[in-house]
Amino acid sequence: MADRKEYNAYGFLEELPLERLEELLAAASAGEEDEAYLDAVISAILKKEETSLPDIDQAWADFQQYRTESGDTPLFPADESAAGKTVSQRTVRFQKLIRIGLAAALAAISILGTMAAAQAAGLDVFGAMARWTDNVFSFGEIRSDGAADVPSEFTSLQEALDAYGITEVSEPWIPNGYTLDSIETLCMPDGTLWHLSAEYTNGIAPLHMVIDSYWDEPISQIEKTDAPVETFVVNDTIVYLLENIHDNSAAWATEHYECFVGGAVEKSELRQMVLSIYENGWSESGAAFTSLQEALDAYGITEVSEPAWIPEGYTFRSVMADCWPDGEIICLAAEYSDGTNILVFEIERYKDKPSLQVEKTSASVETFAVNSSTAYLLENINNNMAAWATEHYACYISGIIEKSKLRQIVLSTYGNYQ
Repeated sequence: MADRKEYNAYGFLEELPLERLEELLAAASAGEEDEAYLDAVISAILKKEETSLPDIDQAWADFQQYRTESGDTPLFPADESAAGKTVSQRTVRFQKLIRIGLAAALAAISILGTMAAAQAAGLDVFGAMARWTDNVFSFGEIRSDGAADVPSEFTSLQEALDAYGITEVSEPWIPNGYTLDSIETLCMPDGTLWHLSAEYTNGIAPLHMVIDSYWDEPISQIEKTDAPVETFVVNDTIVYLLENIHDNSAAWATEHYECFVGGAVEKSELRQMVLSIYENGWSESGAAFTSLQEALDAYGITEVSEPAWIPEGYTFRSVMADCWPDGEIICLAAEYSDGTNILVFEIERYKDKPSLQVEKTSASVETFAVNSSTAYLLENINNNMAAWATEHYACYISGIIEKSKLRQIVLSTYGNYQ
């Protein structure tokens, strides 16, 4: 209790300015003041919040000089052999601890005060710590506050791609009835694009195109069903077509970007969208080809022809062609629409044997003969399909129509229909 009362007796020290406390500390260290007083002075210094502290080494040098000028022996002479032995070992040890402890304490105050000011300004204090400015937070170096010259709103996906200097992908062909709804961008602190997504809508369901940058290797994951993944090649890149519970997706990667297109549309439409990005032989109605037969003739395909019969209400909408770099056809796909549903006629070139797999339900597969080949009628979750193979091509017709109509379409491609 005696020590506590003696310590409290020095409470006035906390009201003194820092400069005065330093003078008292120097005087106390030079004299014979007791430890309680020294503790009180040091405690008062430590409680000060000022950050403009004196240089520690200089203060200690001044204090040593003060002792020398006053006739006292320096606490730590340069040559200890020249110093007298009048200073007791206890005093040296005590004052050495005071000096080291005070230096550490004052240094801590200086660092903490500097940290508070620097951290408030968004500067790096602890090396790998978070930092921020008024409008940017980052765990890494803040190189800029963003791309100030990039507009916040875009009228097209291509406008956004151009604004960020993206040339590895371009705006695709969009299925009839869809219009741009919104574009979202996310950037790194230096303004480099990290995420770009465009949403299109037909008033019922959205259609998305997403472009994400990557560094070492693509890391995104997307959900899919257990249906087989289909693939095709475009621009020397493999594109993957996969099914989700509610929609379909196309996924591929360029040198710096992961790309995804997804929505409640047919995979043939996703394929056409991806091919259109690279202008790889695709065309819309009224463009290069005005009919499937025109495309078949252009590529010299004679093993199959355009169906002579199409269900009532359906009209030709578009045709696209996917080719190898040498111009050899890989796939032709024609679409017919009744304004609500889409009917797709796809022709795939194969070399040794057909390899494309399609999803089906557990319903029995029906067959019929056509032009010395066997055609297969099968059910999918959302539609029906007819499939058959010629000498060089695998052929598919699919849509939300009865299998009897699919049969009639297939027969009409060989001039044999009712």
